[in-house]
Amino acid sequence: MQDIPIENPKTVHEAVNIIITALTIQEIADIKKARKNDFVLSSHFCLGADIRNSLVYRNSNFQLLKKDCYKIFNGEIEPDNIFYGIHEDEISERILEKLWEKIHA
Repeated sequence: MQDIPIENPKTVHEAVNIIITALTIQEIADIKKARKNDFVLSSHFCLGADIRNSLVYRNSNFQLLKKDCYKIFNGEIEPDNIFYGIHEDEISERILEKLWEKIHA
């Protein structure tokens, strides 16, 4: 896999599209063969770490990405809740889930 470019996605969808551009054809084929939970768990320390380092920790739009992630997986958001009760590891996990879903669509 190419390095994931350091970018500032505002949404999970944008993050998934950035990651897909960095994947090789073989990596996409491997993801297609994997079950969702197996892919997410096995990717936590490699691809998941790349996601956190390139798209989460250095993201100047971090609060927007966090908010979008929270909204996708928890429904409506509370307008005054700036923390959204979600950790960076959970954000990368949710992005991995959506990546798997997009590749399997």
